[in-house]
Amino acid sequence: MSSKILLIFLFGLSLRAGAEECSLVHTVPIRLVNEAAVPPRILTAAQREAAYILKSLCVDLEWHSELGTDAIEMRITPAPIGPDIPQGALGITFLDPTSTNRGTVFFSRVRALGRTYGRLVTLPGLLGCVLAHEIGHLLLGSRTHSREGIMIPNFERAELLKAGQRGLLFTRENREMFLNSQVGRGSIPMPTYCSAQNNKEHCRKS
Repeated sequence: MSSKILLIFLFGLSLRAGAEECSLVHTVPIRLVNEAAVPPRILTAAQREAAYILKSLCVDLEWHSELGTDAIEMRITPAPIGPDIPQGALGITFLDPTSTNRGTVFFSRVRALGRTYGRLVTLPGLLGCVLAHEIGHLLLGSRTHSREGIMIPNFERAELLKAGQRGLLFTRENREMFLNSQVGRGSIPMPTYCSAQNNKEHCRKS
């Protein structure tokens, strides 16, 4: 019992330390398009999880569903949207300074991965992590992957275990990069295309 209390206490300290490093919190509007007809209960929980993770990047998410809002667009599609999507890709992210920044998550692949590792992480928790990862690419740039945390290129068993414990977050290095980036200062980065995958990394310049 005492060891469990200690772990919870230390985890709470780590979250507090991350929050204290956010001298400035950015509000980022996200327009979420649910083309996969994800059930409301799952979708709401996934949005809550993604928002929780983005707080470790000093970001407060504002979710929108209406057309015409000035927001980053995220779509959840039933399946990959083209023949060029690599096997195992859970989503793609695209930044375009002349048009709309947007990202896509493939619900069928997220659900399949969730079925495999259902004992480690819930489906809403996993969907929230993938949304947070893709939003992270939008805010940090497509080549930004980390050795640990939510921006790791491969979601393996160890990462899914952390996800189930709400411990798969942005790192201090991610925060510093974001706060020092063009996005963190309010402008738009160069256009990039990235596919975040479970099996391997696949990123290229647009």
